[in-house]
Amino acid sequence: MDNQMKKIIAFTLALQSMMLHAQDKKNSATISVVGVATTRVQPDEGVLMLDASFIGLDVNQAMAGLDKKAKELSRMIVAAGLDEKVVKVNNFQINKHTVYNRGIVKDSGYTASQNMQVKFVYSKDKMAKILTAFSQGKTDYHMYFNFILSDSLKKKTENQLMKSAVKDAQQKSNILSAEAGVKIKGIKTIEYGFNNGNQPYPMINTRGALMEDSSNNGMQGFTPNDIEMRDEVMIIYEFE
Repeated sequence: MDNQMKKIIAFTLALQSMMLHAQDKKNSATISVVGVATTRVQPDEGVLMLDASFIGLDVNQAMAGLDKKAKELSRMIVAAGLDEKVVKVNNFQINKHTVYNRGIVKDSGYTASQNMQVKFVYSKDKMAKILTAFSQGKTDYHMYFNFILSDSLKKKTENQLMKSAVKDAQQKSNILSAEAGVKIKGIKTIEYGFNNGNQPYPMINTRGALMEDSSNNGMQGFTPNDIEMRDEVMIIYEFE
């Protein structure tokens, strides 16, 4: 075998070795772990929602009647210690009012309606003051409450969940690698927001409006349910 042939064989073997090494590196063993974190947080803000409507013989009468109701509701908002300047008016509508009598539809004037919303810092005392103020009103309305997290509390909770989710993934990977008898070399990729509609924000469950506190009665007996928040992160680890 001449020297030229030996060089070709040596080069071929070296090339194959490099390819196998690269393939082994590319196909190194990995494990995907999903870290999960959940928490329950008491809302620190409330939203008072008021629906008002008035039926008039014509559009002008309906609007005038609704305006009178809105002014009365604004007076009660102020009496409850809420800021009238931050009241938002939504869903203002004027529709024909129809009545049904023995299967016959008949127009009966017009209905003007609107929704009023005002945000406030939640406390039991604030809730009691709101309920007391509106119980003394003389106009009819529908009242609803929604409880939310302030921007600062929501951001703080999101950061805590993210850290807890990473720690959960790390703990799971340590257990799995120890049981499998392998050693973790490092992290290959981290995926976040993969299970939340491709949006990197924790899932929030805000259902369940009010629950009664058995230690209080009447208008002191309302506290918001805790809001459940959940976050996930996927981490892919490489083994040695």
